[in-house]
Amino acid sequence: MKLLVSKSIFIITLILATNHLHAHVALDYPLGGENFIVGQTALVQWHIAVPHETLNWDLYFSTDEGVNWTPLQLNMPVTQLTYEWEIPNNLTTQGRIRVFMNNVDQDYLDISMNFTIAPNTTPPFLDAPAEDITIECSINNQQAAIDAWLANHGGASATNFCDDLVWSHDYTGISNGCGASGSTQVIFTAADACGFTTTSATLSVVDTQSPEFSEFASNMVVECNGSGNFGALNAWLSNHGGARASDQCGIVQWSHDYTSLSDDCGASGNATVNFTATDNCGNLVVTAATFMVQDNISPVITEQAQDTIIECGIANQEAVITNWLNRAGGAQATDVCGNVSWTNNYTSLYLECGSSGVAEVTFRALDDCANNVTTSAIIRIEDTTSPVILQQAKDIIIDCGNGDQDSVIQNWLDNHAEAIVSDQCGTLTWSHDFSNISDSCVAPFSQLVIFTVADECFNTTILDATITFVDTIIPKPVGFLDSTYVWTQLIGSLEGSSRTHKYTFDKIPRIESGKTYYELLRADEELSQDWDGTGMYMRYDSNIVYVPSSMGEEVLYNFNLKVNDTILEYLTDVPLIVDSIDTVVLLNGEKRKRWKLRCENFPGSEYYTEWIEGIGDTDGLFSFNDGCQIDGEETTILCLSRNDTLLYDNPTLESCWYLRTSTTEIIDKDISIYPNPASESFTIDFRKSTSHPVQVLLLDVFGKILGNYRIPYDILEISVNTLPPGIYLIHVETEEGILTRRIVVE
Repeated sequence: MKLLVSKSIFIITLILATNHLHAHVALDYPLGGENFIVGQTALVQWHIAVPHETLNWDLYFSTDEGVNWTPLQLNMPVTQLTYEWEIPNNLTTQGRIRVFMNNVDQDYLDISMNFTIAPNTTPPFLDAPAEDITIECSINNQQAAIDAWLANHGGASATNFCDDLVWSHDYTGISNGCGASGSTQVIFTAADACGFTTTSATLSVVDTQSPEFSEFASNMVVECNGSGNFGALNAWLSNHGGARASDQCGIVQWSHDYTSLSDDCGASGNATVNFTATDNCGNLVVTAATFMVQDNISPVITEQAQDTIIECGIANQEAVITNWLNRAGGAQATDVCGNVSWTNNYTSLYLECGSSGVAEVTFRALDDCANNVTTSAIIRIEDTTSPVILQQAKDIIIDCGNGDQDSVIQNWLDNHAEAIVSDQCGTLTWSHDFSNISDSCVAPFSQLVIFTVADECFNTTILDATITFVDTIIPKPVGFLDSTYVWTQLIGSLEGSSRTHKYTFDKIPRIESGKTYYELLRADEELSQDWDGTGMYMRYDSNIVYVPSSMGEEVLYNFNLKVNDTILEYLTDVPLIVDSIDTVVLLNGEKRKRWKLRCENFPGSEYYTEWIEGIGDTDGLFSFNDGCQIDGEETTILCLSRNDTLLYDNPTLESCWYLRTSTTEIIDKDISIYPNPASESFTIDFRKSTSHPVQVLLLDVFGKILGNYRIPYDILEISVNTLPPGIYLIHVETEEGILTRRIVVE
């Protein structure tokens, strides 16, 4: 209370000493002389001229040159130095703004000079236009919906500035459409003392509702009278089959599509008639019923339907099912009044496991007049065949103590040791008996892992592979002595003949005289995974590749050589002089050093060989044939790949082998295999396929390879006249993946 009294006394003192009070806070806007319009928003601004320990701000407005003051906002925070002021409807030429600086000690203020507030004489402003409306003429209260739309000005809204806002419209009614439908354009006017504005929209009453049935047409069955039963038929048609319909927006017209009865048996027959109810706007509904003149004597079953069991996944399974259904399960029936036809209720099997299942099928024998009798039998699809191995599990070798060995093992397990197993009757579930190894191991150490793959019917197939741990981590140059790299090499002769081999390194090292070597392996087929030992061993140390010899060992490659250095070529002792060293970029962006070496066995000639780190001699891998030899057989490196990724492609050659190990299953309906079943031979036609064929395998159901065919053409014919009847597998490898199909040999 003392503070309030002090404040009051101090404010009076401030008014008496205005000039002094103004010195510490100053209004920036308004300053006086401004013209404001009612409804306008103005930003009042001030600033601190002399800082104090300020508590808050008070803002006031006067219409009589400061005689009387009205608060605009009190106790504003110290940080607030502006105020958005909506100009009130207080017309004056003596308007003023006052700001108080409320401090802990003495308060201060500033007052603007006079400004003007003038009235707003703008006509109404349209905030939102009227919107079209469509009303269904069949709603319960059509007029109420129209009235509500008119009362809401069609959804329009406006802001007025002069006196009250008054809305009006020119609606009188709608035009005549079909039935009770129609439309009109309505103009809405918003007016006040300063003017008016208009907006228009279309009111449409439409009939999109079809007539509604209160009763649907009913079938009528009469016993054949021998003369066509036309009296009952005509009465039924005239009565719309007993159907009743109404429409809220017009009159219902009836029609039907009857032409004649079918000639079923003698004078009997039937007709399904569509009765159509149409309103004045063309909306229609249809109800159907059947008029039938019938014979009530059913056929007689002479042979009941018989159960059948089919092995899941046979190539012609659907054909066998269809044939059994078409033969009515072997059932027989006769009818004294005409022919007998068969139907059945088969839709699908009740699945039991995988694609196997069972269904009880009811076969119905119908005579010409639809009299019927039934017989039932069971069809069963059984899965008793174990999954088929397409590719056996592969062993893996891991450096003992490798920090990443757990993830390597887990990845090998997750990929089922690269085994490929197929089952035609459902998904496969894999399991294995691998148990964790200890944190340390004594190499070499091997563990046999049993993989079990089961189909959904619990038929199982067993595979096994071995994890071998070796206690050596040998430093290697990029790619050298690495079993994940594959080199492809072309060997040719002056006579023009040539052959191509693949090379990689064995995963298991060989120790000689305390030194560790890896054997070079070779495969003679592009897609082969059968590697043969070459008897050539190598080791790597300090950027030098050594091979064992009778002298101990010799240098095959020295990746430490500098320009003008000389090295004797392995086997021939031909001097090689380093002419230059540069860098080559592999296809994956890796940079490798390249040495250009001049052969000194042909003085005066410009005969060179090249080394690329991690790739070797581009004139012949591993110097099986001398890099400086110019007659006899010549070798050329084609390419280098790692995990199916091409890293180096010899720029002097058009193509190279590319090792494919993809097991991606492709679905290519344009690869045709016919005939199936086959007795003498069958043909595989790739001419319409977008996936180029690479290799085709013919296997029995146990995965044994019976034929291996390379495909340089688009049509392959395979003879099967020596094979016993049964089911076989066609395994097609293409550029995009693999495709497996079944073929039946009769």
